[in-house]
This record gives sequence, structure tokens and C-alpha cells, in this order.
Amino acid sequence: MAEAPTNRGQVDRFVQYHLFGGRSRAASFCAGLEDIANLNGLRLRTPFDRGTGRPFPAPNIASRFEEMVMKTRSVRLVLAAFALCAGVLLASFTLVAQPPNTLYDRLGGKPAIAAVVDEFVARVAADKRINSFFAGLASDPSRLAAFKGKLVDQICEASGGPCKYTGKDMSSAHEGMGITEADFNALVEDLVGALDKCKVAAEDQQTLLGVLGPMKKDIVGK
Repeated sequence: MAEAPTNRGQVDRFVQYHLFGGRSRAASFCAGLEDIANLNGLRLRTPFDRGTGRPFPAPNIASRFEEMVMKTRSVRLVLAAFALCAGVLLASFTLVAQPPNTLYDRLGGKPAIAAVVDEFVARVAADKRINSFFAGLASDPSRLAAFKGKLVDQICEASGGPCKYTGKDMSSAHEGMGITEADFNALVEDLVGALDKCKVAAEDQQTLLGVLGPMKKDIVGK
């Protein structure tokens, strides 16, 4: 087994013959490191002459090798910092580029709309001012379930959701019912009460009522 080096000169020879397997291999290794450094814009002089394979007189191999390691680490740190900054910028761009939430999203999606409809229908059924219009519907569970489903789809579609309302148009659905403006206002009150119960924000309530409001002309006086 080779003796451990005891001084700087012995360290150089130890690195040459025991780490690299001789001067020529050490020179090839350091030349490769020099190429990598040049590609990264660094001026780095390796401890071996490419042509002769002989070590430069100064500084010695150990110090040159340490220098190369430190500069390589610096390049890695710079590249890592650049990658991190690029990732942050990309994430920021993604966040900015996203379109604003629709009313459908702010309401909580279809499950939340279904909860509002359940509460709304229960309030209408208990409202003596208008529950007579829905007496036949409330007494038939299958018809009531179908009515609720279409109402959910109607609000879902009107609020910008992915649903598609397939029921009758409002004029045909309320034809012959004789609904007055007072009846319509009572219906709106029950809807607002359901929205409050489900903790829908006041601003979103106004937006929804603004979307449904134009239906009034197709409901009242038919």
C-alpha cells in the first residue's frame, strides 16, 4: 500500500498516480474540466499542460483542483438561482393568465346550487302567498325531483356553469297561471332567503338576480 503523503509536493504526486493513475490521465481529466469551464464562460487554467502532460510549476495540483471545484460550485449555484427565478416568473404568469372565476364558481358549483334550490323550494312550499301555484307539484315526489333538477340546471347555466337547461321556456311554462307582480316578488323573496341561508355573498346574490330578472316579463301576467 502506498504511503500517505506528508507534504504539499507529495500530495501532488499522490493525486497524480493514485487518484488519476498517472500524469497523462490526470492531464486528460483536468483538460476535460477546463473544457467544461470554458463552456460556462470561466477562464480556468488546469494544473497540467495539454501538450506535454506535465504539471505546471505553480500553483500545485491540490490548489488548482480546489479552485476548479469552487468555480464549478459557483456555476451550479448561478444556474440553480436562474432556474428558481424562472420557475417563480412562470408561476406568476400562470396565476395572472388564469381567467376570473365565474358566478357559477363563486356560488360553489352545482352541489351548492342544488342546496340553494332545495332551500328555495322548501320556502315556497311553506309560503302561503304563493304555495297554491305549486300544490300539485309538491304532492308528486317524482315531478318535484324533476322540477328541482331543471331549476338547478337553469341556475347553473345562467351563472356560467357547464349545465344545459332542457325544460320549457318561461313563457310556455307559466302560461295560464295568472301570476301577478306581487306573486313574483314573493318568489324573489323566498329565493333571497334561500341564498342567505346558504351564505351566498350579497354581491353574488345581486349578480344572480340580475341574470334571472329578465325572466319576469315571461312569467308575470301569463
